[in-house]
Amino acid sequence: MKLSIFSHRMELSAETRAYLERRLMFAVSRFAPKIERIEAGLIDVNGERAGGVDKRCRLVAKVAGVGRLVVQDDDAELLPLIDRTADRLGRLVQRKLEFVRMREGRRSASGSV
Repeated sequence: MKLSIFSHRMELSAETRAYLERRLMFAVSRFAPKIERIEAGLIDVNGERAGGVDKRCRLVAKVAGVGRLVVQDDDAELLPLIDRTADRLGRLVQRKLEFVRMREGRRSASGSV
């Protein structure tokens, strides 16, 4: 699984980068064999203007047999935003893989190819 992290209009510290990597690995590590890559984007929507819900986290995962999955959320605080978005991606990957597994099971049980 390849992980790419980028930021726009904000400096990412080494600690924030490491935190994002840890949270993503925790959320999706059990699915790692199926995940080809994850692109993580952290954006300061308002740039230099302060205040409000101005941080955005966008996660794009390429999952074998499923395709491209996208999760995005906004928050004023970066670390809770990373936590929530990583958790959402983990749940989405799990749901999509379960759906594919059930669909394939139904096909083989019905005898069709």
